Amino acid sequence: MPVDSVDVTVEHFVKKRIVWAPSEWATIIRSARTDPEPYTVLTMSNSSFLNWGQVQKIVMPMNCRSHIDSHRLQWKNVRSISMSKTSSEFEVRYSMVENAVSHAFSFPQYSHIPEPKQLYRQLLPISAPKFKDLQHLCATNVIPGEFHQQFLALRADSRILDCLPETEGGGQCTLVLVLFDEVCVL
Repeated sequence: MPVDSVDVTVEHFVKKRIVWAPSEWATIIRSARTDPEPYTVLTMSNSSFLNWGQVQKIVMPMNCRSHIDSHRLQWKNVRSISMSKTSSEFEVRYSMVENAVSHAFSFPQYSHIPEPKQLYRQLLPISAPKFKDLQHLCATNVIPGEFHQQFLALRADSRILDCLPETEGGGQCTLVLVLFDEVCVL
């Protein structure tokens, strides 16, 4: 798939480089390919993300039943949907087998579809321990000075949990550094 090709190309390109800050990723991705042309990178802001939940609830409610056989639509099992822009009807199949049974449904009639609202009003916060670590890396100049403001401008929230679970040993982490072909375990 094309997205896999992009991923592999960027991954291969970045192996030979150090990426200090998120702001560098757009340039890295553009530079990863030159032939036939650089990748196009679209930078998005918080206002670029919209909450389509309310629209989805009106246009396609979760409790949808077939108008022919009263079959309840099972979204998690859908494998194929056939629809036309000229009809409010659509067919669903739960199997990719060519002759699989299909069920007919109709989109509900609605008089007004609301505009989606902005999903994020402000930058999303990171966990407090992660922010503290970033502050330390900036203070000790592990992260070059030109990138400090990007990290120090982040918001922290003590209610946000890191995605990675704590390591074994009471939350202690082992840091392994490879220095001049020697391995140092801290």
